[in-house]
Amino acid sequence: MTIAELGVAGDAVYRRTWFTQVAAASSSFPLLRIVVYFNAEDPDRWPDGLGNPDWRIGPGDLEQIGKK
Repeated sequence: MTIAELGVAGDAVYRRTWFTQVAAASSSFPLLRIVVYFNAEDPDRWPDGLGNPDWRIGPGDLEQIGKK
């Protein structure tokens, strides 16, 4: 199984929580082999004042994954 174009946008706390939850859930999906992360800022503005989502991984986003 492959997940193509996975991404998260939001503040640093939200992104860290999201990455931690995805890492924990991955053990529930033994057939999952590949995840392609969309590590870019969206070039187009979204409607309703949402701006350009920034999907890039920032400093500290992944540092707490796997730590207890």
